[in-house]
Amino acid sequence: MRTMIRALLNCRPVTAIMTGAAGLVWGVLPPLAANASASGPIAAPLRALSTNPNYFTDGSGKAIYLTGSHTWNTLQDWGTDGSIQSLDFAAFVNMLVAHHHNFTLLWTTELPRFRGLPTTASSPPDFSVTPFPWQRTGPGNATDGELKFDLAKFNQACFDRLRDRVRQLMRPAFTPGSIFLPANGSSAFALPVTAIPLQGQTM
Repeated sequence: MRTMIRALLNCRPVTAIMTGAAGLVWGVLPPLAANASASGPIAAPLRALSTNPNYFTDGSGKAIYLTGSHTWNTLQDWGTDGSIQSLDFAAFVNMLVAHHHNFTLLWTTELPRFRGLPTTASSPPDFSVTPFPWQRTGPGNATDGELKFDLAKFNQACFDRLRDRVRQLMRPAFTPGSIFLPANGSSAFALPVTAIPLQGQTM
């Protein structure tokens, strides 16, 4: 996780890593900055606005109110029945811009496979997820039947994707948030035999 955060922070200009949207606002509404589609790329990290800490600012002195949409497969690709489907990320960004949003989340789950996600009225399918920060090179198989993860070998393609998608979001002045869901945070959806990279079922 620390490596993923460093990869995000190494992008220029730097943006804030958020774990949620802006909170509720009380009091007088301060002047708001122009919406994302009308402003340039973020030039400085977001920080609390000194005159009203319920808002952020980028150094311009104006308040920035974060609002946006998200979906679960914005960083990793998800699929069912063993068929991974990639997200058209450029189309997703265009949708956000068209709705004047300036915030979204890049989700990462630690579970390569999970079930029970309530995506259908009954009998939701099992999901498979890729890529991960580590390579699955073995030797040997993990508990899900696929090659074991090697935590000593990073998967550069995963970090390249993270950086590319953060840059795509920053061009229309978005603030991307990065959320990492460890297995203990999403265990309700874990299969009885799930290869969990950071719980010893990998090497």
